[in-house]
Amino acid sequence: MLVLFYKTYLVSDSIQKDVSAFYQRRAYQYAWFSDNKLTTAALNFNQQRENYISDFADSSLYNAQIDTLLSNAQVNTAQFLANKQNRQTLELLLTTTFFKYTDKAFTGVVKDPIDLNWFIPRKKKSYQAIRYFGVWPGGAYPRTRQSVLWFVERKAKTIPRHRKKGRVGMH
Repeated sequence: MLVLFYKTYLVSDSIQKDVSAFYQRRAYQYAWFSDNKLTTAALNFNQQRENYISDFADSSLYNAQIDTLLSNAQVNTAQFLANKQNRQTLELLLTTTFFKYTDKAFTGVVKDPIDLNWFIPRKKKSYQAIRYFGVWPGGAYPRTRQSVLWFVERKAKTIPRHRKKGRVGMH
C-alpha cells in the first residue's frame, strides 16, 4: 500500500523514509483515526496546515484532496470509514503532509527579501559620523547633544575635524 501511494503521489525519498519508519514503529496502525472517527489531532493539524499556507503564502502544502476527504469524513463519518480506500488515502496524505510541514516549519524557509516585498533600501552608515556622535565602547563624549544639533544643522554634509587630540565637537 505504501509503495503504491508513494508512486501515485510522487513522495520524495526523505519523506518516504520518515513515513515508513513512522508506521513501522506504530505497527502500521492508523495515526489520524481512532475509535471509528477522525481524531482531533487530524483536525488540529489541518488547521495548522491551512494557517501555514496562509501565513507564509506557501501553497506547497495545499492539497485539495485532503480538504475534500476531511470534509467527507466529518459530514458522513460512518460512510467514509466504510470506504477503506478513502480512509487509507486520507491517512497517508495527512501523514506525508505532516512530515513536509514539520520539515518546513522547523527548518525554516529561505526566501529572497525582494520576493517577500520586504526590501527596504539601507543607507550606508558613516562610521566617522558615528564616531563623531560619541558612540564608543567606553561611553559618550560630554557634549554629545550639542554635537548632534550642530551636525543636524549642517545636514550631515561634512564632519568636523578634531581641533585638539582626543576632543570632539564644537570648542
